Amino acid sequence: MRRLFTLCACLLLVVLSGCATTVYPALPLEDASAATQSSRHPVVAIDSHGVRHYAWSQCDIGCKLIYKRMQLSAQTGYLEFIPAVPGDFIIDPDIVATPSGTTYLAASICPDVGTQCIDYIVSIPESLDPLPLLTRLTPAGMTSRSGYSPLLVANGDQVYALYYTNHDGDLGVDLRYRRLDQSDSDHPISTSANKVVVNARAAVDTTATLHVAYEYLSTVSDYQALFYYSLPWGGSANLEFMVNDVSTNDLYSPPDVAVGSNNSAYVVFAFLDNGDNILRFYENPVSNPATSTDWLNGSTGQGWQISGGPRVSSSKFVTFAASNTATGAASEIWLMQNDSTINQLTSSADSAAQPEITALFPYTVVAWRSDAACGGAVYAWDTFHATAQQIQPDLSAQCEDAKLDLATNGHFVAAAWLQSNQAEAEHAIAWTAFSVEASFAPVLLR
Repeated sequence: MRRLFTLCACLLLVVLSGCATTVYPALPLEDASAATQSSRHPVVAIDSHGVRHYAWSQCDIGCKLIYKRMQLSAQTGYLEFIPAVPGDFIIDPDIVATPSGTTYLAASICPDVGTQCIDYIVSIPESLDPLPLLTRLTPAGMTSRSGYSPLLVANGDQVYALYYTNHDGDLGVDLRYRRLDQSDSDHPISTSANKVVVNARAAVDTTATLHVAYEYLSTVSDYQALFYYSLPWGGSANLEFMVNDVSTNDLYSPPDVAVGSNNSAYVVFAFLDNGDNILRFYENPVSNPATSTDWLNGSTGQGWQISGGPRVSSSKFVTFAASNTATGAASEIWLMQNDSTINQLTSSADSAAQPEITALFPYTVVAWRSDAACGGAVYAWDTFHATAQQIQPDLSAQCEDAKLDLATNGHFVAAAWLQSNQAEAEHAIAWTAFSVEASFAPVLLR
C-alpha cells in the first residue's frame, strides 16, 4: 500500500509539473544510509505464493549471513546468522524455497577469505519458530575451499545440496551431494587424486533425479574434461557423457543444466574450434548414447568469443555474453532456442556481464549487468515484450561484484544484485526488482 501511495503521489507531482520521469522497479534490500558495512553475493528464491526469500553476506570485521523475506514491498521475516568465532566470514550463500514453506540456505564459513572453509546448511521454517541453526554440511574431518561455494537445487519439495571438499593428500577438489528433505548422508560424485572439480551446475526433475554437469581439471597436467551425470534418488549414478581434451585448459567453458517440463534434461557449454567459440547443446542426454547439436557452427569464422559460460532455461532457451567480428570488442547479450535462430538482445554495449535466464509459463526472462568488470546498470528482457528494459541505472562510478541472481515461480520473477551505496560509494548494498507478470518494465510517468 505504501508503494502504491508513493507512486500516486509521484504521478500527481509529475502531471502538475508537466515533465516526465521514469520509475525504475528496483528496491534496496538494506538501509542505504547505513555505511558501516559492505555486502556481497545476494541470492533470491520465490515460493509458490510469490513470497521472495533473499540471502547475502554483510561484511565489516568478518561477515554475517542475512536472510530476508518479502511479499510485495513488505518485509515478512528477517534473520541474522553470526559466525561463532568473531571475525570469521560466512560467505557465498545459496537459497531455495519449497511449496511446503521450508526455505533452505547453504553457505561457507571461513576463518579468512582465501583459506580453508567448512560449508553449512540451515532449514528455515515458514513460522521462523523454532529459531533455525546452522548445521555442518561438509563431512567431519574434511574442509572446503574459499571460492568453491555450495549449490542448492530443488524441484518442489525435493532439495539437494552440492558441495566441494578438498581431496585428502593432494591439491585436488572433490564434488559431493546430499538430499536435504530426506534423511540422507554424504554421496561422492567425483573423488579422484590430483583432479579439481569446478563450475558444477545442477537441476532436479520431478522424479527426484539429480542432473549434474561440471568441469574437471588436472593439477599435474593440461588435462581437462567435462562430465554430465544423472543421479536417481535411491539408485546408481549414471555417467551419461564425458568430453575431454589433453592439450589445453582453455577448451571448455563452464557448463549449465536445466530440466524441461517433460523431464528432459538440457546441457550446454562452449568450446574452441579454430579460435572461435561454438555452443554444444545436449537434449535429453539420459538417452543412450547421448547426442548433441553444435550451435553457432554455421557462423565459424565470425570470431565468436563467449564470456564466462552460457545459461540454459527449462524452456530450452540459451543465453550468453559474446563478441564477434560484427560487434568488435563489445560483449553483447544473445539468445538462442535452436541452432539456426539467434537474437541479439543488446546493441552497442560497452560490455555486458554473463546473463542469467529463467522460464515462467509462458515467458522466458533474461537479466544481466551492463559492465562485466564493475557491475553497472541492470537490464532485463522477456519474450512477451521482446525488448531490453533497464530496471536499474548505474548509481555510482564505483565497482561492485557484477553477479546477478534470478528466480521464478509461477508468474512471479525476481532479481537480486549489488549496487554501490551512494552515501558511502566504497560500500555495496543488496538491491532487488520483482514482478508478478514476467516483466520488469519501468513505468514512464508524465
